[in-house]
Amino acid sequence: MIGSGITNEAVNRGYHVTGITRNSSKIKIKHVNLSTAKGDVAESENVAKQIAGQDVVISAVRGDNSEDGDLDPKHSVEYRVVQSLIAAIRSLGDDAPRLVLVEGASILESEPGVVMIDKMIKENKLSPDSIGAMFVTHQLNLKLLRATTDIKLTVITPSGQIRPGKRTGKYHP
Repeated sequence: MIGSGITNEAVNRGYHVTGITRNSSKIKIKHVNLSTAKGDVAESENVAKQIAGQDVVISAVRGDNSEDGDLDPKHSVEYRVVQSLIAAIRSLGDDAPRLVLVEGASILESEPGVVMIDKMIKENKLSPDSIGAMFVTHQLNLKLLRATTDIKLTVITPSGQIRPGKRTGKYHP
């Protein structure tokens, strides 16, 4: 939903977008400014070749391995993609594109100086299911992103409640 919204906005503003996916049939947007490339963004060598020469790489990947019964956050699709994109961008050196990551709301501060996921863990409020694993993945990503100072990086964190809606062109805090 978020990735599609970003893609729609970009192509409608005249930007040329390349969507990298393992399955191109999942990309439902059709636009003259959108092309697709087959690939796996969790494989840094592959993705480095595909992002070379781009200005910006935007990732709004979500996913865990709960369908496999593996709730280890370090095995999640989302964590592996963040690691892969950082490695791919590092491999491109000074000409590397900026990385824009859409992360989960659990990395926002719930009060000054307190990150929501850290508070949830401290208060033992995480469920032992894929939702809890997703939040821990966000925490791992936050640690990784905070330690990443050698690439151009922007992190976007939407609110915890996101739903499809009508585009207004206005920001409402």
